Amino acid sequence: MRGMFIVAGTVIALFAFFGTVIGLGMYRVRSAQRDADRQWAQAHEEKPALTATIPQPVATGKSDTRPIIRLVPEAARLDGAPICLTNGAIAYWNTSGASAQWQLDPPASGKYRVELTYSCADRGRPLLLRSGDARLSSSTRPTASWERYITADLGVIALSHPSTTLTIQSTNEGDGALMNLQLLRLLPTTAESSAPPAVVASIPATPQEARIILAATDAQLHGSRIHLDGGEEKHIGSWTAADDWVQWSFNVQRAGRYRIDLTLASADATGGEFDVVVQRQTLSCRTKSTGDFDRYQCVTVGTAGLPTGQATVSIKPHGPFKVALMNVMKVELTPE
Repeated sequence: MRGMFIVAGTVIALFAFFGTVIGLGMYRVRSAQRDADRQWAQAHEEKPALTATIPQPVATGKSDTRPIIRLVPEAARLDGAPICLTNGAIAYWNTSGASAQWQLDPPASGKYRVELTYSCADRGRPLLLRSGDARLSSSTRPTASWERYITADLGVIALSHPSTTLTIQSTNEGDGALMNLQLLRLLPTTAESSAPPAVVASIPATPQEARIILAATDAQLHGSRIHLDGGEEKHIGSWTAADDWVQWSFNVQRAGRYRIDLTLASADATGGEFDVVVQRQTLSCRTKSTGDFDRYQCVTVGTAGLPTGQATVSIKPHGPFKVALMNVMKVELTPE
């Protein structure tokens, strides 16, 4: 009888031992499973997307909640051959008056700072931004190659709500292209006026690259007789009235002293005295014969100092002259 009790006790102890072993094993399996589940959940947890912080212009007063407007080349309507879309940029912007236009729907009327991302292997040319009655004049500058892009801050322009158009137009006839345009950004701002164009990321301009060329087609003609003449190469002609005069408005990106050159033509027994007015500096000149009105020469008339920003050059007769004053094809300002 005692032997049976011993056997029964041994069996119970073995069952208890194996039950404990099995229980510990199952606990470890469940614990490992929980750890695996937790690691899987952490690995597949949805994380917030990384975003680049875009610096905003410093604003006074209330914070501006209007979004940044990005205008891409593919959304533009292009006008003026041979301008076209190529490799994600607006290119072959060679002719005066060629333009790119975007249809906008700003969330509210207000002022926006304009940033252009572009490249230019030529010397650069003036441009005009238009939106309704708002105007913003600026110019491109060389970036060393068509593959090297910079971002330039051109200033501030006002946009109207609910819908408007924004047009960029080349305003200068001459050699070379305006730019290859990759992106146009409009950043909300509370600025009251347009700041002078500033380069956000760029390279320094050499004196040759900073040269300013004022073509006849860009001049504002004042008078009853003076007008544009010629075929492909336009010139200012029919300058037969002593009260007629011309003026150019342009942007100076590099302050300094500039040499002023006129490309002009005149005939024997014609011409007279005239003044070239650079801002408030007057250079007194006299017409010299180049042989005929279709034989052009580049003549240096003097030098003048210019600060950065908007500037003007005017040519005005200084009293009466013989028959006609001269024909003018262009004015060049070259940094010394």
